[in-house]
Amino acid sequence: MVLKNNLNHKAFLIVSVCCCILSQGVAQQKDYRFFETEYSVGKIVPNYTKIFPSSSVQQALTLSIGKQSADTANWGRYYRFPETGFSFFASNLGNNKVFGNQFSVLPFIRFKVLNQSRPFYIKLALGVTYFTTHFDSITNSGNLSNGSPFSWGFQAMLYKTIYQKNNFNIKLVAGYSHHSNGHTQIPNYGLNSALFGISAQWDKNNDNNLSDQNPSYKNHKSSVKKYFINFREGLGFHELGATDKPIGGTKKMVYTSAISFGLLFNNHIKWKAGFSYRYYEPIL
Repeated sequence: MVLKNNLNHKAFLIVSVCCCILSQGVAQQKDYRFFETEYSVGKIVPNYTKIFPSSSVQQALTLSIGKQSADTANWGRYYRFPETGFSFFASNLGNNKVFGNQFSVLPFIRFKVLNQSRPFYIKLALGVTYFTTHFDSITNSGNLSNGSPFSWGFQAMLYKTIYQKNNFNIKLVAGYSHHSNGHTQIPNYGLNSALFGISAQWDKNNDNNLSDQNPSYKNHKSSVKKYFINFREGLGFHELGATDKPIGGTKKMVYTSAISFGLLFNNHIKWKAGFSYRYYEPIL
C-alpha cells in the first residue's frame, strides 16, 4: 500500500513540476492575457455493464488563466492565434459516497474554428486530477471507475460566443471530460462525463483584429519541406491485470522504444510514420 501511494505521489510531483516549467515559459512571452470563469452541469456517463453506481447532477466550476498568441509571423497566425493556459477544474460528481469530488489542473490550448463575429472554439486540455474518494475493497467497492486518488484528466470542449463587447465575452459550452489513471492502479474503467455550461472571459488589452489577420498565411511557403528522424525512449509503470481485477497487484515497469521518419512543413506541421516496441516487465 505504501508503494502504491509513493508511486502516485511521484507521478503527481512530476506533472506538477512540468506544469510549473510550462507556466514560466508562458509568462515570459509577450502575448494578450485573459481570465475566464466557467460554470457547467452534466452527468456521469456509465461505461461498464456491471451495476453502475447511481449519481445525481454533476456540477463543476472552472477558472482559467491564459494568453492569446500574438505571433503574426509563424504558427500563431497559421492557427488563428490560439489561446493557451491553465484551467483549474473543481467538480462534485453527484454521489459523495462513491465518487466524491474532483480537482484538476489542466494545461490547455483553444483554437478558433470559424472566423466570424461570434466564433466557435475548440478547447483541448490534458493534466492531472485528484479525487477525494476512490475504490476501496471494504468501504467503497462499488467504485470501479477509479482505483487511485490521482489520475490523468482530459477534456474536449466546444465553445460558442453569444455576446462580446470590448474586452469581455460570454460563451456557451458543451463537451466531454475523461479521467483515468492509465492502468497504474486497478480498478480503472475511467470516469466519463458530459458537461454543458456558460463561461465569461475578460481580456487584458486584447486586439480583436488579430483574428482577421489569418488568411493567406496558410499558403505562404507551403512548398517548404524538411525531413527528420526521431528517436524516443519511454519509461513508465502499470499494474498487471484486467480493467477491474486483480486488485492490489504488483506494479511493474514498462519500457518503450520508437523510431519515426517524417516531413516537417512550414517549421510546425509534422507528418511521420515509424515503429515502436514496448516491453512489460513480467511477474516473477
